[in-house]
Amino acid sequence: MALAGSQLFIDQIKAREKVPKVNEYPNHQHLKEVEIIGYGGGLYDTKLVIYLLESAVALDKIVINPRSPAVLAWPFMFKDGKKERRARKVALQLKKERPIRAEFV
Repeated sequence: MALAGSQLFIDQIKAREKVPKVNEYPNHQHLKEVEIIGYGGGLYDTKLVIYLLESAVALDKIVINPRSPAVLAWPFMFKDGKKERRARKVALQLKKERPIRAEFV
């Protein structure tokens, strides 16, 4: 999937699925750093990241790690697979959605 295809996926999520708006739920006023492990680049993973980027008003840093938690325990046993590469592409497109104040890793 090309990066342009990843952006199309994100746009489709926003158009098709109702992503909660900041004023619909309490802001996460004190949330400064988030790490998501096992990000798959799918619908609900992406909706979660978009929601956090919009609602965590004090967010300084968000880390998106597409590797499974099992890989973190035994990294030498796993190779970077097709799913992880796709998830990375979607995550890179989400970088455009981030607030200017937040570092995106």
